Amino acid sequence: MDLQKGKRLLNKINALYSGMEADKDGIAAIEKDLMRSYVRQFYELFLEDASAAPRPASRPAPAARKPEPPRADPAPPPPKPRIIELSEEVKDF
Repeated sequence: MDLQKGKRLLNKINALYSGMEADKDGIAAIEKDLMRSYVRQFYELFLEDASAAPRPASRPAPAARKPEPPRADPAPPPPKPRIIELSEEVKDF
């Protein structure tokens, strides 16, 4: 990989981005196209290097989890309150 070429492209990307950031509302289509071109070239520079290098061995599969112990059933809900009707004699007392 040519690190000098990568550095030049990165400097171009940073310079263009600084200009675009200064004029956020007026970014021309040509500037966007130029940025895409620089980023694509930068990406391809590293992509070519990655395809030439041997790939690392795949990671081992993660160990299986132990099953969780069964949970105890939750306590039953408390009984509903009872409604007791009072006779008229008791109510007046």
